[in-house]
Amino acid sequence: MNLLALLLKSGIVGYIIILLSIVAIAIIIERFRYFGKSAKITNEFINLYENYIEEGNMEELESLCRKYLVIPEARIAIYGIKNSNNTKGVIKEIMTTTAYDEIKMFEKGFDWLSTIASVAPLLGFLGTVAGMIQAFMKIQSLGGTVNASDLAGGIWVALITTALGLTVGIITLFFYNVLVAKLERKISNFNQLISLLLTFKESKEE
Repeated sequence: MNLLALLLKSGIVGYIIILLSIVAIAIIIERFRYFGKSAKITNEFINLYENYIEEGNMEELESLCRKYLVIPEARIAIYGIKNSNNTKGVIKEIMTTTAYDEIKMFEKGFDWLSTIASVAPLLGFLGTVAGMIQAFMKIQSLGGTVNASDLAGGIWVALITTALGLTVGIITLFFYNVLVAKLERKISNFNQLISLLLTFKESKEE
């Protein structure tokens, strides 16, 4: 029996799990595309940003940010640069707020992935329990006169949903954690940009 035939035997609960897997795959692909959209130039921007900060050239620093506005790091930095005449507290608040907005954009779909990773295995167990109930109801209706092959057939069909739910849950959780790790690296970049500009501001005031 091929995989498609097995999936078709999984019943309504199995179909729901398959639908959730499709949603998860769509979100994962879209999120990886979003994270990877500007990954190649991010390190280049940060290196140039650090150099311009060391030189103290705010005009070139602002021009650099405008050139790289496609990446969130540049969008966060430019708000700090535009408000560089304000106090350190104001600069930090503005950049932190902008960074928070960017983080929310990166987190889109994360709640769905987290939910699917948790719910898919539970749905799998639910499908199996429902299948086992049906199997034992059949045993009762036949007065207990069933052979082992009849009982085994009902049980393995019921177990399909558990295997399906666990598979979807494990795969979704894996990619969810990969995306969270990518987001943490982004947050580290944001904090670095804010720290560099605040350090520069502090050095100018001394």
